[in-house]
Amino acid sequence: MSVADLPHREVYWNVANPHLKVYVPAAIAIAIFIAGAVRRVRMWRQGRGTKRLDGLAERLARGAAVAASQSRVLGYVGPGILHAALFFGFVVLFIGTLIVAVEADLGIRTISRPSYFYWVYTVVLNLFGLVAIAGGVGLLARRLFARPAHLENFRGDFLLLLLILAILATGHLLQAARLAVARPWWAPYSFVSYPIALALSGLGEQSLRSLHRAV
Repeated sequence: MSVADLPHREVYWNVANPHLKVYVPAAIAIAIFIAGAVRRVRMWRQGRGTKRLDGLAERLARGAAVAASQSRVLGYVGPGILHAALFFGFVVLFIGTLIVAVEADLGIRTISRPSYFYWVYTVVLNLFGLVAIAGGVGLLARRLFARPAHLENFRGDFLLLLLILAILATGHLLQAARLAVARPWWAPYSFVSYPIALALSGLGEQSLRSLHRAV
């Protein structure tokens, strides 16, 4: 096997004007997030004043440790595991996105360089994508069917979980469409997306490319 045959993939495959299509929606999403955060801060500041900046470094370190370990949610064994699965799945997928950004924006080749790095990359991201989906489906089922008395069920909570699951599912659908067109030998290692690629393989290249662009 030559070096050129080692696992790799094209960044922004089948995407015209990628920066426009990626960064404009990202800027809008960030603006919405900032607006929501500002509204929350204004609401919090209506409360009674108290010293919140004492021991700031210690507070930040403790908060980061709790967030990274998910120690509080894991205290609730069933739902805690589901929350942790969704959290850690998204963290790993975010790191995967950053790796793509390093190549797309800084020009440092990562996933497009033929090497076994991409083999590890796709296996890990498929695994943690599946973990995140399992966590999200479990949390959604808990709200729909278990309905614990202490758990408030707001419409926004359902919509948020559905949006998260849609993001995760479409990520695998995009990879499946690309695999169905390119058909690289390492496709089976994308073990979540590959069965979808097999199911889509009868559509033909133009239909697959159109599906990819639509998603």
